[in-house]
Amino acid sequence: GYGDVTYSWTPFFSTAIRFDYWNYRSEVEKRGSLALIWSDFYKNSSFYLVFSKNMELPIEEKNDEVRLVWRLTPQYDAPVKSF
Repeated sequence: GYGDVTYSWTPFFSTAIRFDYWNYRSEVEKRGSLALIWSDFYKNSSFYLVFSKNMELPIEEKNDEVRLVWRLTPQYDAPVKSF
């Protein structure tokens, strides 16, 4: 399972935190992430800078992540012309 919280500081900048947890055949893995998000006014284009810390049990591996994601979404509220 997971849980996340996002907070918009301005119309253009947000932050998010996320915690993931799963237990697969008695191997427990947890991941905590922090994201910095820059968006345009309509949220059509967003850049995410994500820092993730992976915590595995019983053996800790060096597999933490830093990702830069560019997310494009269509504008859903655009007027539609009918012919």
